Amino acid sequence: MNKILIKNKNDTFNIDIEKLLKTLEKYKIKVFELKKIQYGWKNICFSIKTINNKKLFIKCFDTKKAINNEIQIYKIVKETVSVPKLFYAIKSKDLNILVYEYVLESIPFFEYEKHINNQNIEEIFSNIAKSLAIIHNIRSDKYNKLNVPDFSSWYKIFLTKNNVIKQLGYKRKNKIEWLDNYYKKFFSTIEEYKSFCHCDFKSNNILIKNDLSPCIIDWEFASYCYSFLDIGQLFREKEIYSNKFLINIFQDSYNDIANKNLPDNWDIFIKLVDLGNLLEMLSRKIDLEQNKKVIKVIDDYLDYLTQ
Repeated sequence: MNKILIKNKNDTFNIDIEKLLKTLEKYKIKVFELKKIQYGWKNICFSIKTINNKKLFIKCFDTKKAINNEIQIYKIVKETVSVPKLFYAIKSKDLNILVYEYVLESIPFFEYEKHINNQNIEEIFSNIAKSLAIIHNIRSDKYNKLNVPDFSSWYKIFLTKNNVIKQLGYKRKNKIEWLDNYYKKFFSTIEEYKSFCHCDFKSNNILIKNDLSPCIIDWEFASYCYSFLDIGQLFREKEIYSNKFLINIFQDSYNDIANKNLPDNWDIFIKLVDLGNLLEMLSRKIDLEQNKKVIKVIDDYLDYLTQ
């Protein structure tokens, strides 16, 4: 019988399904139904239903470093914000797996984004803002403290890469260099806002539960970084950052909890920081369709920041 291999989107590793099922059985997890979830670029994820009718979420990592970081971060955040319960961490030569509870009766926040005038959106967005403030308040010596470059070099790092320039074109590159010079008077303020960050605080990593509170998933990349990075990812969709009502809700709710209030012009700072994040995405080997979407967001940002 041929092996059934499931690859991740980056095509950097694969999972042998038979080996996965046998490994889960060692932990008394007998699978009745297994479904791959389109989730992220590096990892491979599944929802499973056991023969006892229990639902679980399985996250398979490409490296031990990645799984170890998520385990370490989970230990830090589980007492402060809502996260799925972690049942098992399985690490072997061939498999690096986390087995989480499946958060039942929850909806990814991006489903609410499609209906931005939903009657519950004010409470939902307020709860997300408070959760993010709690995350940024976390103080620990145990999380990964990356060597974050000075913001003055944030764009330059990527604008020297040929593959980034090729995708941007020189007109966009010149605009970004102009922004780099025009907004440099604000860079010292951006530097003041570094904290523990989720670093992938996109709407598909925020599950909204029945009580309208958020459950935050996917902590693999969490580290010390610019606080505006998380906020920028949350506000990446134009329907959100162009909505003054939601901006005001976020600011008030975040400031109610945060150790450090958001500064004036924070709506600009989050775009400046996330623009660097988008350039980093272009520097990776991701499929053409995804990069077209990144370019579209960059164009929206350039319009916003140069108006």
